[in-house]
Amino acid sequence: MFVTTTVSLLLTLLASLVLAFPGADLNETRSAITSVPPSTVTALTIYGQFSRASYCPPTQTSSWACGQACSALPGFVPYLVGGDDGPTPYYYVGYWPTKNTAVVVHQGRAPYYLESVLGDLGMTLSTLDSTLFPGLSCSIRVLFTVAFPKLLHSVHTGFAHVQALTATTILAAVDKILSDHSITKVTVIGHSLGAAVAMIDTVYLQLHLPSSTSLKFIGHGTPRVGNQAFADYVDATDPIPIVPDLSLGYRHVSGEVHILENDTWIACAGMYLNFIEHPP
Repeated sequence: MFVTTTVSLLLTLLASLVLAFPGADLNETRSAITSVPPSTVTALTIYGQFSRASYCPPTQTSSWACGQACSALPGFVPYLVGGDDGPTPYYYVGYWPTKNTAVVVHQGRAPYYLESVLGDLGMTLSTLDSTLFPGLSCSIRVLFTVAFPKLLHSVHTGFAHVQALTATTILAAVDKILSDHSITKVTVIGHSLGAAVAMIDTVYLQLHLPSSTSLKFIGHGTPRVGNQAFADYVDATDPIPIVPDLSLGYRHVSGEVHILENDTWIACAGMYLNFIEHPP
């Protein structure tokens, strides 16, 4: 299985980190909120640089020369870069010797754009492609079709569609990294839309990589990706973490950690807490 972690950044620098806590109750109380130790904060902060670098064009990530983000991650070796900052957002795959892991990163979108799109009732939940996701229950559904007129040049797409555009190419690159370095760890990272794609990518990679592979998902500003069955399967909230609306059947994977405006980190159990704006 894999570990899921999502860190979401608001324009006010509010962030949330979602961790996996199996079997959590949706009806959580304030007593479920706990502080996050400084050591955990320090360990997780570096992953934000990968998401930051995902906004750089492939011409920069291919040579790992994208400014401060790349400088903060010395020694990273790019294997695959791509995307057009349009229908196919930027992405890159490489080897991170510091953690001895393959890394897959997906570019996101500006929070105010994604929030406005994901608030649209024209979205649909769909089953995942059985070729890419063999053996998954038909009850598992994710966002597949939605209009992104401001983001994707009037192309109708969705989380699952975007993930499918690069799935097999990314899998081949990950396979090569694991083989070249004799490793078994894969870290999948993304921001906003990219976090949703990265979460689906993590599920996809788990189905196609050896069972000995350890996968970790880290998402920044992760929206709700699928329904309750998907959240249960993944088992792991920003304006982005509260869209699409619960009334449409979307659910977050479980457990939350929020970085509040006063830089306090708090961890929450469960898949959804509607009082997170006012912690104890």
